[in-house]
Amino acid sequence: MLIQDTPLSAAEPILVRFNPARSCLRKRFSGGGSNMTITGAKALTDAGIATLAIDGRVNLNLINLLSKIPSFQGLLMPQLDFPGRIRRL
Repeated sequence: MLIQDTPLSAAEPILVRFNPARSCLRKRFSGGGSNMTITGAKALTDAGIATLAIDGRVNLNLINLLSKIPSFQGLLMPQLDFPGRIRRL
């Protein structure tokens, strides 16, 4: 995909895995100075564990494509990890 001369592409296919307790997803994209991996799991039962992890680098110039006032520059390097267990209320 090309967004105002900034190429973004899937660095690998989307990986989805299922088991009786949860479904897992992994997606990696890169381009335009960005390289991001997003992984997570959705709990399907009370015993399943829901997680979300984001790791990589995002070129903030991409935000200028969405803003009317271009003022973002530099790199954002998020490293988030949200492990957890789903409880039903």
